[in-house]
Amino acid sequence: AVVTDLTNQSLPPSEHEGQVALHRFPFHKPLASKDLRLMKATANAVEALLKTFRPEVIHLHGFSNSLWYFLLSQNANPHPCVVTIHTPLTQRIPFGGAFQNRIFEGVDHIVTISKTMRDDLEQLDSNAHNKSSVIWNGMPLQNIRPDTRPVAPPRIFTVGRLVKEKGFSIALQSHSRWLEQYPELELWIAGDGPERSRLETLASEICPSGSYKFLGAVNPSQIGQLMAESTFVVVPSIWPEPFGIVALQAAQAGRPAVASNVGGLPEVVIDQQTGLLVPSGDVEALTAAGSKILSSPSWANSLGQSAQRHANDYFSIETCASRYDEIYQQIQQPK
Repeated sequence: AVVTDLTNQSLPPSEHEGQVALHRFPFHKPLASKDLRLMKATANAVEALLKTFRPEVIHLHGFSNSLWYFLLSQNANPHPCVVTIHTPLTQRIPFGGAFQNRIFEGVDHIVTISKTMRDDLEQLDSNAHNKSSVIWNGMPLQNIRPDTRPVAPPRIFTVGRLVKEKGFSIALQSHSRWLEQYPELELWIAGDGPERSRLETLASEICPSGSYKFLGAVNPSQIGQLMAESTFVVVPSIWPEPFGIVALQAAQAGRPAVASNVGGLPEVVIDQQTGLLVPSGDVEALTAAGSKILSSPSWANSLGQSAQRHANDYFSIETCASRYDEIYQQIQQPK
């Protein structure tokens, strides 16, 4: 069964997707409004579901509002439990550090999606090493065979929510410099967000019209093909990405990523083998790395092919699921 927050009142409180039951509870509303009566009612409803469904394992994701109700129900109805942390532990979480510590103490195992996040975890909780693991995100394998011929005109692709932390302004500044040597080069930016207007203004000021495109929100099913039709993918993040899903998508599409050397990105991009890593926020370094790939299409293809093999070997959904199954079996063993 899957339990999630009821954020849209038009959705049913429960339904089935195939053999999987989906249950929605109003986790956020009672906490936001400090409605103790509704909090208690929601906690009772979660506890009743646990008694009825009787799960072998509870798997929690992130420090969301649902974890508060888990703490309330776990006291009366303990189950083996694992939590996966998807966001940096330095980020502010609901209810503060005390809540975080109670979660760490109350679960049987903690999973982080990158080694760098596990390092952060161990700085916060020195005992975490004994009950934590790193499981990289997995994605279904993509049946994409990129054209080995040079992309003409050359094109750079990037995607993400258009916010400052993603570093798209750095990519635009590098693009303006690449154009000096490759005047037909195009930069395609997919995604939307609060920074879009500012980025469009910046692009119009430093790049010739027609050398860039803001695609807006793109259907996720189209991202792989857009990457495969590009020379390389740029991931210019200036915040510590917990993992680096865009870099993984690029690898699956057989294209090298030029990515910031921050957070979990170095675990997805192997420098000089599957792509290139550059210091975060460094326009000069990003420009130099991109120029190396643009100047050698055959090397770009070689990097992309290595990236695709690496992604298939280490980041498949089957590998990810198998690792989680091992942990589920482990935490059910008698202590």
